[in-house]
Amino acid sequence: MRAFHMNLLTYNANTQFPAGGAAQGKHQALRQEMANYRANVIGGNAVHLAGFTEVLVADAANPANVRQALNDFGAALGIAPGAHGRQLAVIRCGRTVLQNSNEVVAIVLDGNAVIQRYGLLWFNNPNAMQWQDRQIASQGVYTANLGIPAQAVPDYRYIVYVSFTLNGAAYTVGFLHNRAPGNEQAVLVMNGLRALLEAQAPVALTLCGGDFNANSPVAGPGGVGQLYPPNGHHPSWYYSPGATTAAGNRYDYWISYPQLFQAPGATAAANATPTLPNPNQTGSDHRGVGILLV
Repeated sequence: MRAFHMNLLTYNANTQFPAGGAAQGKHQALRQEMANYRANVIGGNAVHLAGFTEVLVADAANPANVRQALNDFGAALGIAPGAHGRQLAVIRCGRTVLQNSNEVVAIVLDGNAVIQRYGLLWFNNPNAMQWQDRQIASQGVYTANLGIPAQAVPDYRYIVYVSFTLNGAAYTVGFLHNRAPGNEQAVLVMNGLRALLEAQAPVALTLCGGDFNANSPVAGPGGVGQLYPPNGHHPSWYYSPGATTAAGNRYDYWISYPQLFQAPGATAAANATPTLPNPNQTGSDHRGVGILLV
């Protein structure tokens, strides 16, 4: 199973490729970079699951516009539509103190996958963090959940996940756009994520990918998974391809608690979109990152 994540840098899914209209320049640049990734990094193979962060979907957005935009990205990555279409979701991932945010995590999943559920992992006390699981039923080829629990602490972004089976294997994959560095929220959420992965509860995440806004503490050669800390508390496997932002930070990667493999005896490895990120050329200041799991 090939998974992909990319921060799309304030991408408005309602206006960038409206139904019946033309794709805007930002959308075209992002799509081209995804197509470059498929052709030049993963040898033309198909991605099965994509998660996109820093995507904006307002309550009044036209679902036809959002679906067209996300399906176009799915096509660029080779995500199979299956018999009924790619399975798309937009799930609100946080809010500010003053108002609800329009930010969602957008998911594009192989049409042949069988979805058990989507979900939002959130908390109501950052100083005594206990993750809560808000389960969200699939609504078919397009699932929109634009609410956020009233008790969720403002000014944090939460984990959106999808649980599914594909080709006889089960996966639960989360995506996160963490707060920017310099905010205590970023550190608290990373510590909480490691504890969540280790506990495998209330949701047993196979893997979490995202723009974590915190450097991966390790980056193996060729993106191969590295255990960190090797003999410490809350050890996790990090799959980092190295620098992923225009500023050279290692912010985009994958994390798991159990070690993940891509072939018998080979630790899973992360890879990245091929072009130095530049909003004017690739549509984002982040590279997309991918991973292949057995």
